[in-house]
This record gives sequence, C-alpha cells and structure tokens, in this order.
Amino acid sequence: MSGGPSEAIGAVPWGRTFSHFGYVVDDLEATAGRWSDTFGFEWAPVQRRERSIRMEGAEQSVDLAVTWSLEGPVRVELLEAVEGTVWERRHGHPIHHVCYWVPDLATEGARLLALGWRVEVTEPGPDEVNGFAYLVDTDGFRVEPKPEDGKATIERWLAGGSLYD
Repeated sequence: MSGGPSEAIGAVPWGRTFSHFGYVVDDLEATAGRWSDTFGFEWAPVQRRERSIRMEGAEQSVDLAVTWSLEGPVRVELLEAVEGTVWERRHGHPIHHVCYWVPDLATEGARLLALGWRVEVTEPGPDEVNGFAYLVDTDGFRVEPKPEDGKATIERWLAGGSLYD
C-alpha cells in the first residue's frame, strides 16, 4: 500500500477539515424527526430551492431540500431524494458523500482530477469545477470539497437564517 500524509502532495488534512456526512433520504422532515427522537439531533431550518447543475456534462435544474444537524464539529446533512439525479436514493448505500473544507475548490478539484477522480456534478460554468462539486474516485467514493469562504454562510444558516440569501 502506498500513500500516507508524507506522499500525498497537496493533500487536505482530513482530521482538521471534515465538515459533514451527507445522507439522501426519502422524506427529509420525517427522517429528521426520527433522528431527533433517536439520537437527540437538532436541525437547521430546512432549505428548499431550485438549483442549476451540470451533471455528467449535461446542464439541468433540480429542486433540492436540505438540512444539517446543529451538533458538530462534524455534522449530518440530510438531502431529500430527487429521482434521476445524483441525489437519487440508493438503498444499501447510506452515506451519500463526505464533505471537507478546502482553501480553494478549483485547486482541490484539479488535484483530485490529476489523481484519477471524475467530476460527477458541479454548477454550470467555464471550468471543470464551479462553485460546488461532487467528485468520485474509481471505487465510487464521493466527496464534496467545500470552499472555506462559505463557512460564514453555513454558520448563518445553522443559527436560523437562510442558506441561499
């Protein structure tokens, strides 16, 4: 086995950058309620909006609903399933993605692409990775590198504000 911190050129230090684990669920509000009863989670206000994405090279619009647990430092993200998209519910695959903070999304996207990962979904734009992205390795492991400059927006939402203002 190769790799390790000393060999991973430009690697992001996972232990200091984890943000959240994402789960796709059939009914966001029902799952949030069940997980509150079971685990004591409290949740940020559910955010719903139409979002433009580029998935597997094709642009489309999707309606997304999302919430995050308020407990941290690593949080749980619940995303309501959207059939025919990357957010389609796949039973038997409970973890949808792992998210981690990065100083610069374009740099991290380029690093992962050079290592053989592929862009599964991103926002429309001129670059390979724009604004937000899921990248997938050859084994199907999906990550969401999230730009650190978005932390203030997330904190505002977790405090009860809007994610999309």
